[in-house]
Amino acid sequence: MFYSMLLQLFTMFCFNCKGNSPKARMRHGDGRFDSLGHSAKYGVYTMFCTTILKVVHFELVQANETGGSQQTELEGAKRCLSFLQYLGLLIGIFVSDRHRGIAKWIRENCVNTKHYFDIWHVARSLGKKLLALSREKGCEILKEWMKGIRKHLYWCATSTKAGFESHILATWNSLLHHVSNKHNNHPDPLYKQCCHGQLEPRRWIRVGTEAFDKLKLQLTKKMLLNDIKKLSPDAQTSCLKMPCFTWLGTLSRHILTSLHFNENLQRETQKAFNGKEYIRVTYPKFKMGEEVV
Repeated sequence: MFYSMLLQLFTMFCFNCKGNSPKARMRHGDGRFDSLGHSAKYGVYTMFCTTILKVVHFELVQANETGGSQQTELEGAKRCLSFLQYLGLLIGIFVSDRHRGIAKWIRENCVNTKHYFDIWHVARSLGKKLLALSREKGCEILKEWMKGIRKHLYWCATSTKAGFESHILATWNSLLHHVSNKHNNHPDPLYKQCCHGQLEPRRWIRVGTEAFDKLKLQLTKKMLLNDIKKLSPDAQTSCLKMPCFTWLGTLSRHILTSLHFNENLQRETQKAFNGKEYIRVTYPKFKMGEEVV
């Protein structure tokens, strides 16, 4: 009974927000587990609407409902999308990570929904593979290009309008010419030359070297190219990035967390007495020394 009352109150709050109506919206979803280990008892899938910048729904799935913790993300996504469809909401665009099961389910059950992948998830996966390559003999130079390659991936997606899959691939494939210091007369007519201006001196990767050949093999894999064509040009799931409680405890905490998130997402940045915003720069180890503002 208490569970039902909480869910009803939360649903009423979400769908009575100003400006929210049952029209096509851009939404994105992401899943998380209740622990940082290799298994989890609960999995939560959260739906965030980028039109009104609110968490609109989440589903709490227990691992024994699905046969294991790895299946809770797919089940949570199914329940979220089915619940929103039941309410009569038309989801025109949905952004998620590269979960193959979710992609297949949406393709088969949400024929009017355009499914995109979050850039961060693709960039993280590619970064791990490039890091492994850079540790191989003769490929050390690749470590110097990892940050640039990730930035290029983001630029390819965000600079291309949704639906232009051929163009996003053309800009991505130009990277192999760029790293070898060739910036014009690219073979793809959709992107004949680089858009950057004068470049600072850097170490280029010569064509024919072991580093170039292995980089080319990695960047032109069919699965990666197919994923790049589906990258979201606008909304991402990174804003949805909470030890183990009871079912009711986890549910209640996620309700409170979602309400807190909605209240504070667009809060103004704290300012000093001189009117300037407080900014802190850190260099976490997991980003290999890269700055985080």
